[in-house]
Amino acid sequence: MTDPHIPGPVPQPPPVPEEDIKSTEALVKWNPPPNANGVILEYKVIAFPLRPNNSSLNIDSSRRRRQAPLESQVQRCLNFLIQTDNGTERAENGTVLVTVPGTTLQAELTNLLPFSFYEFYVEASTQVGTSIPSSSQTFATLNDAPSNVENLVGSTLDSGTIILSWFSPPCPNDLILGYDIYYIVDEDGSQKRKEIDSSQYSNETLLATSGQLVYSITGLT
Repeated sequence: MTDPHIPGPVPQPPPVPEEDIKSTEALVKWNPPPNANGVILEYKVIAFPLRPNNSSLNIDSSRRRRQAPLESQVQRCLNFLIQTDNGTERAENGTVLVTVPGTTLQAELTNLLPFSFYEFYVEASTQVGTSIPSSSQTFATLNDAPSNVENLVGSTLDSGTIILSWFSPPCPNDLILGYDIYYIVDEDGSQKRKEIDSSQYSNETLLATSGQLVYSITGLT
């Protein structure tokens, strides 16, 4: 029996079926390397959110055509999740690493960002060493409810007007269509609702990492 050598690369993983993708999870699969050069002890799957310097990247989907979020948007969401997810380990750059036994040809990726594009590749390991990475594959996670807006502040302009300002959600998890404002207008505690259409703001403002959104409630007594 010849000595084992470092395995050849895993073939490019096939596209991830839509039924295997959720908002924060994805089941990815692959085939073993044609030249294993020994017993495969484990596979490593490395996935990371795509972080383009512009939003030109898009992937056709039967759900919708979407553009990849800007790098600043991805990082803002990651920073928010790292600070607020108690007990969940997250890499600062959003990379997800999963190791499975060499007899397994699939892996469940978890703690993904909703409504985001991911790229992943697979490495095979024997007792001698680890293969070069496979060619990468991409997929897009599903949308989800947004996180809360930040820094909501209200100030009185005059006896009948209140000025509200806030920052957009750090994790929009979809295209922001608008905002609902609820407020109490009289002593009996009745609640009023005001919908703010996103057409008042540019998409860049709605997803910006800085810059306040401002709205005036008028006609109060």
